Amino acid sequence: MSDYLGMPIKPVIDEQGNTMKVDQIASWQDHSTRSLDLVSLALTMAAIPASSAASERLFSISGWYWADRKDRLDRQHLAAKAFLSCNKDLMRANLFNKSSEPSQNQSQACSK
Repeated sequence: MSDYLGMPIKPVIDEQGNTMKVDQIASWQDHSTRSLDLVSLALTMAAIPASSAASERLFSISGWYWADRKDRLDRQHLAAKAFLSCNKDLMRANLFNKSSEPSQNQSQACSK
């Protein structure tokens, strides 16, 4: 880590004060010979999408319950309702599935 922190910083602003485009993946790959663990972590974090359908679906479900204007709905109950909504198909399939193993095509609704 000290090797990485001691490296010179490349400029990201040109002479006119404009921000230059920087290829983050290429930049981290340049450092791969010095700090492989740090590069691996950075590339893994860069691969995570900032937004996903699952999080948007969960946000929508939570908003739908909250918009119902249930004043007594606290944070725990809202989380439980959202969890049940996201997983109702999976739970229903497991309830009526006679085998102990879940079927191949079952997946959580909020992570599709």
